[in-house]
Amino acid sequence: MNPPEATAKEIPAVPATAATARWASRFAPLWFSGAFLGLVVAVHWAVRWQLPFPQCLLRKFTGIPCPTCGCTRSLLAWSDLDLAAAFRFNPLFFILCLGLLAWLGLWCVERLTGRAWLGRWGAKVRRGPAWKVFLALAVMNWLYLWLKLPK
Repeated sequence: MNPPEATAKEIPAVPATAATARWASRFAPLWFSGAFLGLVVAVHWAVRWQLPFPQCLLRKFTGIPCPTCGCTRSLLAWSDLDLAAAFRFNPLFFILCLGLLAWLGLWCVERLTGRAWLGRWGAKVRRGPAWKVFLALAVMNWLYLWLKLPK
């Protein structure tokens, strides 16, 4: 018995290409900013509906805050546009949120003007000691949380 021949309908779909990945990464600032806005709204409504927030197990059992302690409270402060409180709850998270908003703003300016700034800045960040700076900031943030974060 001869195997049936493949028809045009049975040809498998083409896998994602570099063009597809490039298209998805082109809109990354929009996706990340949308996720940030969604989290802010979710935290705001969780407080309004009196839903329980997740608890940090490290802090619950040892009394030591983890590096992400205060992020939910910071998002709640962002939802009320209380930026000073958002900074107090977790300074590194606050700076990351500002960086995300700046990334979105610069992305919008690039789209409106047709000039490419993000590519040049990204190349400078990749060449520099960005991971060392971020690690130092994370350690300093954790020490701050350990000493100053409200219980």
